[in-house]
Amino acid sequence: MVPGYLPRDGWWRAQLRPHLALVDTDGTGMLTSPRRAYNDFYREHMPGRWFQAAIFTLTASLCAGAAGAQAITGLGEDASITPSGSFRIKVESDWSYWDQLFVSPKPGVAGILQPLGGRFSLDSVGVAQLPILKPVQDTLRAITGVSGLNVSVGRTVTQVTDRVANVPISIEAGISRWLSVTAMVPIVHTRTSVFFRANPGANEANLGPNPAAAGDAVARATDSIFTAQVITAATAVRTYCSGAGASDPQCAGSAALVTSATGFGNSIASLYMNGALVPTRGSTVQSAVDARVSSVRGALNAFAANPATGVPAITATGVVGAPTPLATPGVQTLLSDPSYGVALQPFQTIERTGLGDAELTAKLLLFDSFRARNASRFTPHGINARLAVAGGYRFPTGSLPASDALTDIGTGTHTGAVLARGYLDILLGGHFWVSGVARYAKATSDSMTVRYAPGVTFPPAATAVAVNRQLGNMLEIEATPRWVFNDFISLGGQYLYRHKTADAFTAGGVALPDLGPGTDFKEQRVGGGIAFSNAHAVSQGKSKIPFDVSYLHTETVSGTGGAVPKLINDQILIRLYWRLKR
Repeated sequence: MVPGYLPRDGWWRAQLRPHLALVDTDGTGMLTSPRRAYNDFYREHMPGRWFQAAIFTLTASLCAGAAGAQAITGLGEDASITPSGSFRIKVESDWSYWDQLFVSPKPGVAGILQPLGGRFSLDSVGVAQLPILKPVQDTLRAITGVSGLNVSVGRTVTQVTDRVANVPISIEAGISRWLSVTAMVPIVHTRTSVFFRANPGANEANLGPNPAAAGDAVARATDSIFTAQVITAATAVRTYCSGAGASDPQCAGSAALVTSATGFGNSIASLYMNGALVPTRGSTVQSAVDARVSSVRGALNAFAANPATGVPAITATGVVGAPTPLATPGVQTLLSDPSYGVALQPFQTIERTGLGDAELTAKLLLFDSFRARNASRFTPHGINARLAVAGGYRFPTGSLPASDALTDIGTGTHTGAVLARGYLDILLGGHFWVSGVARYAKATSDSMTVRYAPGVTFPPAATAVAVNRQLGNMLEIEATPRWVFNDFISLGGQYLYRHKTADAFTAGGVALPDLGPGTDFKEQRVGGGIAFSNAHAVSQGKSKIPFDVSYLHTETVSGTGGAVPKLINDQILIRLYWRLKR
């Protein structure tokens, strides 16, 4: 499951099941892609994004007019609050995309980009990755007498691409000149596109569908006749050597032969007549079975050669292996059909729409050198500054990824959290200003169901356990410098640093340390964009409804610690201001 991210106003999601899937860790982002996949995403899902950005820039430039004064507006968050008696509606359209992760080879080492679906792209899927194969492997080891025999359903190729479209809707009300309150509810649509193929070369697996169990009457009859003949002959040897042939030198050691042959016959019947999977014809495993068939048949027929023993001859040549290896549909069935014991959702595209994690915050302006006066705010000079703090709570309204889906990303953390934030704006002259924002979130504990099977790629359903989860604390530091060209247009860049501590899991009061590693990380993002505002025009009475529009593009450039999504994110933000009292 591992972890992706929700867009900025969705805040953050922690890795939920590091043993099962890479799951999101936080709210501003997502994971990366090779450039070709990135362009495919744009063509498929946002064919007009760059066109829209270009139209936005052109329109804003045409509206700019003369630069008589410089309004303070721009990308990202800042220390300003909504004026008393007014409210601000913010609607954001946020698209995020990723198909790669920064994965650290060891703690403290910078992450190396790996495909998002790499966890499920395996050279061989055997017992270690798919434990339900163990009974088949154990039976074949008993049949062949080869203790090192290993079974596999072959190689797997998995490609995963996650996309999130998020529409956070915020209403900020100005309570006083120093205090505002904001409520935010995100509407989230997630899409996980999955390409999965098993045994692509058609020769990597040594197991295939059992023809006898799939309705092949000839194969079933062949297996049945051979099994019956082996068990009948072994029983006859026991009868002869414990009776009339007790003094026959040929009966020396017959007890071991009878025990071995009887166990062999029963194992053959269990696997080849009733099992879902058997070795493929021509595979090394089936060759080992054929060799043991020949050995047992020869030992029992040695008794049958003497008519006095009464042991019937074994005329059947052996058992029938699978004609073809297990292919993609068969592996999907193996993973998803509850009768096999795994009961995971198939590898397929998953889409969901729902609420993300809602927030309620209050923002307090501690210092403002502009003193809310338009004269200083729209015609700034020298050095000016603003300082504000905010606190609030994140509500667990988002949905978790499904516990039986390996690639689902959910719509939120579904976990409450106490939020604390600080904002500092510094303006140098009339054109350049920068905002610094610090965000901290401390989550409350919650309960969830995970499949607890450390190191297992496809955990059986029986490993599902209810756990108590305590998400790690999240710290974000963001810097957004801006250059204001005139009363309407500004350009800006953005740098974001994020640090999350490890999650803690317990079950029945007992710590589960295997789930925590990989849920801590450090991440850096960079980006930039353009903003348009008519705030100054409104202050001069040239426009009635103040609003601003901005476009911001960011990408994750490094990740250390756990699996960090390499996010590609585009955001268009519209803010409308409305005064309640005149």
